[in-house]
Amino acid sequence: MTDKELSGKLILLKSGDKNAFEEIYHEINTAAYTVAYRITGDRHLAEDIIQEFFVKLYRKPPESPLEKPRAYLLRMVHNLTIDKLEKAHMNIDDCENMLSDKTDDADARIDLERAFEKLSSEERQLITLHLNGGFKFREIAEIMNIPTGTALWRYRKAINKLRNILNGGE
Repeated sequence: MTDKELSGKLILLKSGDKNAFEEIYHEINTAAYTVAYRITGDRHLAEDIIQEFFVKLYRKPPESPLEKPRAYLLRMVHNLTIDKLEKAHMNIDDCENMLSDKTDDADARIDLERAFEKLSSEERQLITLHLNGGFKFREIAEIMNIPTGTALWRYRKAINKLRNILNGGE
């Protein structure tokens, strides 16, 4: 679904169209969950956050047509996730410890996830916001309150670290 189509679905949702909500849900659910999960490192917490996000979206869709609705919605997920962590009196780095408590089956423990777990919380956020969220580096910089050049530099450093881990280095 293009940004224009997604923006149109949000307008329909604003007018009460339940089918539009279902289409929006199917379009962004995976990306939204990925953003929440990569920040929290906890599947159950990410599911709770996504459920709350969609309830909020259903009850109060954005007011006007959005130029970049996907980025807007994923930013909402990011902000909600950070808010949840802060309200739980946890900082993002503490969430890395939750990852070791996973009991999922072997399919969930693919090499990429293992490598991703070795990244710092900030590195995970940068990669997730750019690759899964589709944010530009200036948008990521805005979200994370860092200069654009710093966001780009840290992203490249995180990608190189991830490559190194996947290639057997640490």
